[in-house]
Amino acid sequence: KTLEGLLEEQGETIEALMKDISNDVAINQLLEKKAAAFDEATEAEAKEFYDGNPDQFDMPENATASHILIKFEEDAADEAASKAAKKAQLEKIRNDIVAGTISFADAAKQYSEDPGSKENGGEYKEILKGDMVPEFDAAVFSQEIGKVGPIIETSFGYHIIMVSERSEGGKLEFDKVKDQLVIFLTKQAKQKVVDAFVATLRESADIKQPM
Repeated sequence: KTLEGLLEEQGETIEALMKDISNDVAINQLLEKKAAAFDEATEAEAKEFYDGNPDQFDMPENATASHILIKFEEDAADEAASKAAKKAQLEKIRNDIVAGTISFADAAKQYSEDPGSKENGGEYKEILKGDMVPEFDAAVFSQEIGKVGPIIETSFGYHIIMVSERSEGGKLEFDKVKDQLVIFLTKQAKQKVVDAFVATLRESADIKQPM
């Protein structure tokens, strides 16, 4: 369909569309001008927010880890035999990784049945403790870093996991978040200015309902 045809179906014209676009641009420029007049938040304001909201800067124990998943075959005629075959398949993949025949990342891309991570070499970043199923969580937060762990079973299937880094968590230091806080507080303040300006316009506008 052409643009003209779509507009005709909606009872609109090119001229009306261009006018709407022009009005939107003018409104956005006006709002940006109002917001631009507001000074950037200061480091002192960022520190005040940091000190006043300590819970927002507490980081739980977290880790970065990669895994390879081989799913169980649903409705298998012989469930035990099917699971044994899947486990044997993953054991061979694990042996090849340990032997250096293939890297963990390449093996994940080739064999993993987890669509959410396989293209990233099986990697999940910033896994928070307690967010994964219990068996997976226990492995991620107990395995030796940099080593391919043993096969574990979860409700999703069989996994092998390799942890690349782990953090004990704790409170984020102010110096590490102050720049982001300044940006956040500046945006927040500018939005309040814009919202107040729009509210003033609404209060003063003479809006008539169509008959």
